Amino acid sequence: MQDYFLNFFSKMKHSLHMIKLRLTGNKFFSNTVWILFGRVLQMSLQLIVGMITVRYLGPSNYGIIEYTKSYVAFLAVIAALGLSNIAVKELLEQPDKQGQTLGTMIAFRICCGILSTAIITLLVYFV
Repeated sequence: MQDYFLNFFSKMKHSLHMIKLRLTGNKFFSNTVWILFGRVLQMSLQLIVGMITVRYLGPSNYGIIEYTKSYVAFLAVIAALGLSNIAVKELLEQPDKQGQTLGTMIAFRICCGILSTAIITLLVYFV
């Protein structure tokens, strides 16, 4: 019975060692781990800063900030309008018109940003 367990643990140790060798050499796995680590760190810092901000400002002042932040987040989607996906598609389909495509996309993003800023300003003052 003891030999069975020793053999079992020996095989498990060998299997884990082989998995470790495969994963550490895999660039996809390494990049995934770094991305996950970055997201967890970002969420942790947001939680800590949020708690400190709430304690400092109090519920009513923090509510005003969150109310404004919700409008900004909503209108940021309108300002972006999925232009990055369209830009990539156009750049791949027509590589000879890169300058024109990028210029048009940048000008359109600036116009949408200005429009969103105007809408946010109006909403904050009149709502």
